[in-house]
Amino acid sequence: MECRNCQALLSELIDGALSAEEEARVEAHLAVCALCAQVREELSNIVLAARDCHAYPLATPNERLIWQRIRSSLLDEGSRAAATQSSARASWWTRLLDKRWEFSLPQLGAAIAAVVVAVSLITALSLNALQRSTAPSGAAAKVAAERTLPIDDYLRQQQVAIEYWQQRVNERRVRWNPKMREAFDRNMRVIDQAVQDSLRELERNPHDEVSEEMLNAALREKMELLKEFSEL
Repeated sequence: MECRNCQALLSELIDGALSAEEEARVEAHLAVCALCAQVREELSNIVLAARDCHAYPLATPNERLIWQRIRSSLLDEGSRAAATQSSARASWWTRLLDKRWEFSLPQLGAAIAAVVVAVSLITALSLNALQRSTAPSGAAAKVAAERTLPIDDYLRQQQVAIEYWQQRVNERRVRWNPKMREAFDRNMRVIDQAVQDSLRELERNPHDEVSEEMLNAALREKMELLKEFSEL
């Protein structure tokens, strides 16, 4: 059994939905593949955490209050990030953060997703530069070693978790009103575009650290967006 086939069946394995024959084949592969075994463990932890959440009743969401809270948090973070930028190097992201926001709820959703990705990339690049200048040789070697993980293996690990949260979002989506669905779709399109741009850049330059940081930040934001909406 190939890794991609095994990982495609992990969710059903954890839910006990596989036939005895399929379960035996998957378990046999997990016994000899450390990567797939690690993915199964991570996915199992996600499922356990999600089940624990069901033990607590969720209040009826107030979408306007949710977006106001996110908007306030992003604007505060964006102001701090903009303060560290030299005026000579101000980008269109910085000018975007400095604008006064007067959007409708769907427009605000798309703008928030763009700002989230931008702030995450700025923060990631700043931290990366700081680590290169201050980390001791042992820590630097560890960071370099982590970047040697094949991008395909890394994406497979992330995709398993993303597919799980996407499934939960799809189950919740039927309860949303049209504005909520439109806001989610706009946000996801912005983040997916950032992921695709980073992947294309890595295809041209597989060892580009900036593109790796951009990809990591975009995947983290996609995961957070899915988790946020899976509870609405």
